[in-house]
Amino acid sequence: SGNVTINATAMKMTPAFQAYSSDGQTPSDASWTKVELDAVLFDTNSAFNTSTYRFTVPSGLGGKYFLNAMIAIDSQENSGINYSSVKFYKNGGSSELADSYVNWQSNPIRDFAQFLSGIFELAAGDYVELYGYLDDASGSGMDFKGASGTRIATQMGGYKIIT
Repeated sequence: SGNVTINATAMKMTPAFQAYSSDGQTPSDASWTKVELDAVLFDTNSAFNTSTYRFTVPSGLGGKYFLNAMIAIDSQENSGINYSSVKFYKNGGSSELADSYVNWQSNPIRDFAQFLSGIFELAAGDYVELYGYLDDASGSGMDFKGASGTRIATQMGGYKIIT
């Protein structure tokens, strides 16, 4: 026995984006490397920059955001990965939002897909970047895998949560 008004703008889970690495990259051993996400599947508000590899919260759209990422790691040989870690950095590394790490030193592996996700409070103008850290067990070389056909390996995505 009442009226319900739905605000279509407030009910959208946008901005939303999914960015990925088209060609992959070779990170330096045992150092933090910004992941080169140079392509997008979608970007509702043009908030992901494929030149700087960062998502920036658009003006007036601060709030809670769900962010997720995956780095597909290839060590180039069996038993090649000692340690791997993935982090979200906010505003150029001034604030670490979250990380995920695995220590393989007792039993190094060859390949691994490492995931990271969380919900974060972001203000308009804040930007988030994805970083990876790899410790190469043997010096064989490592890479963050890129896309192959329709398979997207290394990626980052997110959306604003309706609150």
